[in-house]
Amino acid sequence: MIIEYFGDDKLPALMLIHEGGLGAWMWRPVIERLKRDYWVLTPVLDGHGPDAGHDFATIAQCAGQIESFIQSRLSGQNLYLAGCGLGGQIACELLSRSPHAAQAAVIEDAQVIPSPKARQRERFGKLQWKLSKTRPFVLRKAKSLGLPQEMQNEYLRDARSMSQVSYRRMLHETLYYTLPVEFKNTSARILALHSEADGPNLGFSAQLMARNAGNCRIQALPGKALCLKEPETYVNLIHHFFKEENP
Repeated sequence: MIIEYFGDDKLPALMLIHEGGLGAWMWRPVIERLKRDYWVLTPVLDGHGPDAGHDFATIAQCAGQIESFIQSRLSGQNLYLAGCGLGGQIACELLSRSPHAAQAAVIEDAQVIPSPKARQRERFGKLQWKLSKTRPFVLRKAKSLGLPQEMQNEYLRDARSMSQVSYRRMLHETLYYTLPVEFKNTSARILALHSEADGPNLGFSAQLMARNAGNCRIQALPGKALCLKEPETYVNLIHHFFKEENP
């Protein structure tokens, strides 16, 4: 795992964990708006982009790597956390392993209930990996995710660099991930965002987080991931939440 840094390290730390198959670059519009108020940290997950040489293993391993980084570099420092998709699942795992790791977390579109179509989707994993090397398929996927034009070539580059091992492990982990029982121990304030356009499972996942965490607020969003499609709205939302205002 590679950690990239932006802004002044004397400011409160904010870690942004990217979606599976994307990269730390997905946060670029968000970083530009946040680095005035936070020291922004963006992990590049194993198997992705410049860290494609280290195959993705598990969500638990990624959370463990981040936990080790926090203990060695951020001990005693205020930390805020945000993650989308796979990044949101890793955030949940981190808060379960280390309940006081963050003061507050915004978790968007994190599926924490195994997908009812997991076996069917996993069965097509090999074909999807092959298709992810082709430009037309990747560009259609980028458009469906709401990636702006300037990020689509980066998405294509990273898709082509990901190994089949990383792709299939990541797919398996995201489809079968289950919220740990220890999540109930987290002291972090949590804002669970879920996109209504992606079906009810994300909403059920947000409800499960709220039932288990002591201080979790749910917010449904129209369309796809807000952090990608409307970065300015996303920044305002999380900034207000971190400042303990009503988002």
